[in-house]
Amino acid sequence: MKRVLKSSGSIVIFTNDFRLIPSDFWMFHYFDDLFHDAMDKHLPIYKLVSLMEKILKRNVQLLPFLIPYNIEDHFFCSAWRRPENYLDEIFRKGISSFANAPRSIVDSSVERLKADLSSGKWEKRYGEMLNLLQYDCGYRFLVAE
Repeated sequence: MKRVLKSSGSIVIFTNDFRLIPSDFWMFHYFDDLFHDAMDKHLPIYKLVSLMEKILKRNVQLLPFLIPYNIEDHFFCSAWRRPENYLDEIFRKGISSFANAPRSIVDSSVERLKADLSSGKWEKRYGEMLNLLQYDCGYRFLVAE
């Protein structure tokens, strides 16, 4: 990026760091292994910012992207307010965290979620999420100008 960037140009990267999500977020309860796998593969966001600033010799802004409850795109946390979407295999197939995880882990996680949704346990424990219009799932824009 540094090599091809014009001196007046900007770099914008959309990324995530699940370490920024509160530990009581409902998805951790069901998909903890997938979150930890992603965290093992990706640098913490502040290290990434520091690395970019060092290489680019520019300040990097970190701008949160709060996911609206009705977002139509499908990515790992996009259905934070629609847990039933994670029961849909077609929905999960378009998300690399699910597609790359061992089938046994995904199946057991989805079965626990399905059981808790059917019994009302999910709503009892996490139902307040259904009143939120947006949620911070650790997604960020990194902007170097």
